Amino acid sequence: MANEVIWFDSAETGAPTLNNAAGSLIAVLDACLINGFNLKSITINVAGGVATATCNGHGFSGAAGKLLQIAGATPNELNGLKQPTVTGTNTFTFPAPGVPDGAATGAITAKRAPLGWTKVHTGANKAAYRSSDVAATGRLLRVDDTAAAPASATDARVVMYEAMNDIDTGTGPGPTPSQMAGGAYWGKGSNDANAKSWVLAGDGRFFYFFGPAGGVSGLYAYAFGDIVSYRAADAYGCVLFGSLSALGAVSTGATQLSNSNLNLGTTPGSSGSVISRLSSQVGSAVPVGAVGVGSTGGSCWASGGAAWPSPVDNGTVLHRPIYVQEANASFSHPIRGEMPGMLQFMANQPYAHKEVVTNIDGYARNVLAVEIRNNSAIGRFAVDVSGPWR
Repeated sequence: MANEVIWFDSAETGAPTLNNAAGSLIAVLDACLINGFNLKSITINVAGGVATATCNGHGFSGAAGKLLQIAGATPNELNGLKQPTVTGTNTFTFPAPGVPDGAATGAITAKRAPLGWTKVHTGANKAAYRSSDVAATGRLLRVDDTAAAPASATDARVVMYEAMNDIDTGTGPGPTPSQMAGGAYWGKGSNDANAKSWVLAGDGRFFYFFGPAGGVSGLYAYAFGDIVSYRAADAYGCVLFGSLSALGAVSTGATQLSNSNLNLGTTPGSSGSVISRLSSQVGSAVPVGAVGVGSTGGSCWASGGAAWPSPVDNGTVLHRPIYVQEANASFSHPIRGEMPGMLQFMANQPYAHKEVVTNIDGYARNVLAVEIRNNSAIGRFAVDVSGPWR
């Protein structure tokens, strides 16, 4: 499952609710990373290499990248991750090459497939997540979603650790306590019980979480996981992108992923966005930034950019890759690698929020557009939802 790219959003049937309640972000991460959701009992009939699943009001989507996990079926070839084609309220199909015609047997279920991560430690409204991929760096993401007071119920606090003994004890933190006591912020939206909009996209080693901006349109972009490193055997090429401040604070919670527009050679990022260690593999976490194409006033994946559709070819252009730059002044802040699955629309707000498009600028993969906010500006974030990312 490590190379499969899957995405989720709050409008899906059975998706958990994100709001100001303590633990609501944990519920979203558990569902998308660990458990899946919208479990249904189904029947399957195969004809001509196509499996037709029947379930009363299944609620699944046929959008590219919204994979299902089928289990309990005989023949076994029908089980596993499947890209559905929704053919009706009560039916969907998926390819079943080589499977004999006829009805499948067993107690068959379908659900939205999770990314296949592991929850290593838990506490009251706290969790520590880690990739289960044997090729991963093994860094952990600790999420503290305990905030319930009016001043802080809009955010969870996040810290990356090299190792953890329990939910409250770990080594090699990033941000370090001196960089940002309590960790970076991941926003949960305005301080009320209303269900908030969110999107999550990832694979077995990296994911993007797009959380509500809090009382205004657009989502803020956060991320955690292993980059596509340019250093061989990079044991510390894991990043955490978060915010320096809570929603409602003066900076309004803008994240480095939505306001990155770095000039090479300048100090990247902020203490809310870090990489586990320098490429030398020594020391502690340092700030990190995502480098694309933009201008001094803003980034094309957050605001600005050329008009869309373009008068040149009635389309837009994708910039790729997006580079990861580590804060290392001794070497003028070198490029460490690439952001997995991240692309940049070279246009101002192309495509609709959550629209999946393909063959943009000759890029023959499915690309998800997500509406994001960079302080007062609205733009589009581009994610490759075909994969693989590495």
